[in-house]
Amino acid sequence: MHDAGFFAEVDVSGSTMQKKVREGQLAQFNFILVVGEKEAAEGTVNVRLRNNTVAGTKTIAEVLAMFQDQSDNFTPPEGEDEASEKLAAAEKAAAADGKNKGGGGGKAGKEANNKDKKGPPKEGSKEAKALANKPSPEEIERRKKEAMAAKAEKEKLKAEKAAAAAAAGN
Repeated sequence: MHDAGFFAEVDVSGSTMQKKVREGQLAQFNFILVVGEKEAAEGTVNVRLRNNTVAGTKTIAEVLAMFQDQSDNFTPPEGEDEASEKLAAAEKAAAADGKNKGGGGGKAGKEANNKDKKGPPKEGSKEAKALANKPSPEEIERRKKEAMAAKAEKEKLKAEKAAAAAAAGN
């Protein structure tokens, strides 16, 4: 997976398969690849989507082709990039003004203050495990950069092969 420019994590804990799948869903992984004894023997993986839809058993080559197709053909929904930028700018401005701290006297403000006082989730809780499995924004950014570099390298190699084939044909 990594050699093809995709990121993958492996859960080798002693948890049950169902628990591992659930934790992957809570961590909001887009795809969960399940490899049991049968799949390992056959060289396949069982593909599940974030919403627990089972996409079926596929070979690694089929999975990589599916991922590459989705990567090559991805287009964000119309206006999503612009909306994301506006939201980020509004959040940044609100943080600078101190307006997003709640406490304005209304119910929402009290809930915001209570939420702040709640503190981190209890160790071993579902929330704590989900947070532990969720990559940090820095890790996500690092992964994006690695994926872009891997994709650029792949395109470069593809172009070099095409040039070599064209030169050999002449």
